[in-house]
Amino acid sequence: MKKTLFASLFLLMIALDGVAQQWEIDILDKSNQSPYTIIDAGTMDANGNAVLIGRQGRYKDSKTLLIKVFPDGSHAERICDELPNTLKMCDVVQLENGNFFTVGTQWQDTLNPLSLGGQRLWAIVFDPYLAVVEAKLYVQDTVSYYIEPNLFLDDDGTVVACGAFRTRRSTGNSWRQYPYLYRFNSNADTLACRYVMPGETDFAHPEFPLHSFYCNRIMKQPTGNGYAFLCNGPFGGLGMACYDAGFQYQNSFRFMLQMPQCPEVFALGDEGYADWLTDNQLLFFGTRSSNSAINSFHLCLAHLETNGTVSRYEEGFCHQTVPYRDEITSKGKSMAVVNDSTIFGSFMTETYPSGELQLSAGICLFDRNLEVLGDIEFDAPEYQNFYSRFVLPVGDDGCLLVLSGGSAMGLWYNECKGKIIKLLREDFNPIPTEVNEMLVDETQFTFHPNPTNGVLFVETRHGASLPTQTYRITNLMGQTLMTGQITSETEQINVSDLPDGMYFITVGGTTRKFVVR
Repeated sequence: MKKTLFASLFLLMIALDGVAQQWEIDILDKSNQSPYTIIDAGTMDANGNAVLIGRQGRYKDSKTLLIKVFPDGSHAERICDELPNTLKMCDVVQLENGNFFTVGTQWQDTLNPLSLGGQRLWAIVFDPYLAVVEAKLYVQDTVSYYIEPNLFLDDDGTVVACGAFRTRRSTGNSWRQYPYLYRFNSNADTLACRYVMPGETDFAHPEFPLHSFYCNRIMKQPTGNGYAFLCNGPFGGLGMACYDAGFQYQNSFRFMLQMPQCPEVFALGDEGYADWLTDNQLLFFGTRSSNSAINSFHLCLAHLETNGTVSRYEEGFCHQTVPYRDEITSKGKSMAVVNDSTIFGSFMTETYPSGELQLSAGICLFDRNLEVLGDIEFDAPEYQNFYSRFVLPVGDDGCLLVLSGGSAMGLWYNECKGKIIKLLREDFNPIPTEVNEMLVDETQFTFHPNPTNGVLFVETRHGASLPTQTYRITNLMGQTLMTGQITSETEQINVSDLPDGMYFITVGGTTRKFVVR
């Protein structure tokens, strides 16, 4: 499918008068026929422009939206009528010839939600003027659903794609979710392809543990010609799967935190982003949930080693003691590295004031040594129920933060628009040193078992040096039921008098959920 530069081209240029260094753009349906607009992916081109891909129109019949944002805040938009409807992408790269390459999934199953994935896979090339050059369809009969892939531009100019596909198990209503890998040339032709398909009960197969695979990031291995996929690792949790240049499996592992009682999965496997610091170490920004899935989610920074260990981590730096507050990174490019001392991480928060879900976007600034330097939370009324999609690096000290939302249920009820915000390092609210140190020292705690039927064991990393730490247990109404002091690194709290139900325990500045039953 080829298009000349001006054939069927609808290009809208919007110039901003009196633009300062920081600016903000709203992206929405200009025809007002549908309030659904969402930006899914983006990259910076060689000229410092942002190239973004999204969807516009009715949720279950949306069209592909291409956007180019220029450094002065002006931008161009184009609806791709020549592409099939309901395409969804999560990544885009610029090719050596200046064109752009993306791979999307096409959703056709109106009986199931779009979050399950698409039934078709499309490789698409478009030029710097947002005109589609190639669009090629790839389908595997054995695949029930594709999850859109991440992309990596290799040294030879080819593009490596890694995503996940779903197949339904023969018994029950559950799924297996394994990796698929493609190598494309600049014309969207397939050069190599592999679908990981162990037998349903082939437990001895080396790739069987990847049955809940989700790819967050593709990286070139620092040594050799293979690839390292930051992913939902073996049997769940943040991990890494390594394949050689021919897509043959090498090894996989989960990143584990060595706790006093037993190893703990470090972070969520489908959230977060990472980049190499050295040949053996990664800088990670993502979401943690200690002990069990029902604990509150919170942000973390970490140095991850390629042997599967966590050498250092910080958490709680943006956490607020608010009931039901969760902090979650996006599944896209949630980390943007400008330089060693200027790294941005985007996230969203979920709270439930008056029992209703409320979303809020946020972004933090940190360096490669895990020092958090500042943050911004978009809690003004005009940003209510917007959430962060991804962040891109701009210049020497800035970023572009891409948001979507406008309604707490926007993704399901066709009420959604996009925002693009340029931020500079100087815009960030500094986090006082004493607060940062308190959060690192006082709030790093874990507890078990969860659920519990009598005793809660609370473990703190610094209990011995901070004997006056206090804990507080509250119910769903925020009423304080128990308080006390933590005087050892493993404190036993008797909760046997509490009725069955959900409760919150607060230590320092962190609140987490637990269940008594």
